[in-house]
Amino acid sequence: MSARELYRHRQVGWTMILSAAVPVLVLAFLLPHANPKAVGSATALIQHVWVVPAIVVGLVALLFSSLRVTVTTETLEVSFGPGLVRKRFLIADIEKAEVTRTNVATGWGIRMRRDATVYNVSGFDAVLVTFKARRSIIIGSDDASRLKHVIEGACARR
Repeated sequence: MSARELYRHRQVGWTMILSAAVPVLVLAFLLPHANPKAVGSATALIQHVWVVPAIVVGLVALLFSSLRVTVTTETLEVSFGPGLVRKRFLIADIEKAEVTRTNVATGWGIRMRRDATVYNVSGFDAVLVTFKARRSIIIGSDDASRLKHVIEGACARR
């Protein structure tokens, strides 16, 4: 029997996008206006070197610009941005799911905590998924209640 998709939702990570865009835009605006006499001959170098970190930050922002959660009859998958960063979990390994809230200290992106791994791109609503092996994940979602119900429904089908 092949897995059937039960749920697919993509949340845009405006927090991630803006936190990456603001420093890049500030640098792009300020560095070309730097006073060459104040910095000396290094100004030209500085004006070009900032491009490298801007590209790196831009790539990270692209990779973590959204979070897609897919639930099938067999798996729960979280993937970021274009899908290069993803993690798949078996529905059979899930013990329970519950709606929860995160906070600023929990952070965004992929965060390894003592009690759970967090997958989040924006906001504070989330679903705490506890596995039979007693490890947990927290999936940030702007559709947390529905995600919880779909996970519970997939678990009940086992």
